[in-house]
Amino acid sequence: MDLKDINLIKATIEDANEIHQMQLKSFKELLDKYQDYDMSPGNEPIDKVIARINQKETDYYIIKYSNISVGAIRIINLDDGKQNRISPIFILPEFQNKGIAQSVFKTIEEMDFTPGSIQS
Repeated sequence: MDLKDINLIKATIEDANEIHQMQLKSFKELLDKYQDYDMSPGNEPIDKVIARINQKETDYYIIKYSNISVGAIRIINLDDGKQNRISPIFILPEFQNKGIAQSVFKTIEEMDFTPGSIQS
């Protein structure tokens, strides 16, 4: 796996269903294990994903590996870009433990999240 083939594509509301399906699949094992149906991202309705995408302080990105959607990351802008929070990040089970999330973290550390910045 060549980690140079990992890209972040800014998500729009049209991507909500794809993000939701990946989230459910990514957290299914943990949901099955702990049966935490009230708090697990593996049991969230699509409405929550849509609400997050619509938040002005939120940027969602679909994580692509060789043009295949393998996960997503949500970045919340705090304090006018001086701080950011990630919640959630997830990688589909078949792509986990390959260094993808680590590569994504390196990429986002170099991105500018201040208001008015252009995100691709």
